[in-house]
Amino acid sequence: MPTFEPVARFLAEFHRLSPAQRAAFLRAVALFREGLTSGSFHPMRVKGFKSEPGCSR
Repeated sequence: MPTFEPVARFLAEFHRLSPAQRAAFLRAVALFREGLTSGSFHPMRVKGFKSEPGCSR
């Protein structure tokens, strides 16, 4: 299972989400993790984003 270390910017933005948005994000993470273990990913809609410094498309 992959591991990660959340960065301060992620944590700050996560805490600014509404409770409903946080719950939706955590559901999406659970579905993604389930797909990693089963090899069958649940279809998810992903909104595009503009490049940020340090991120590439």
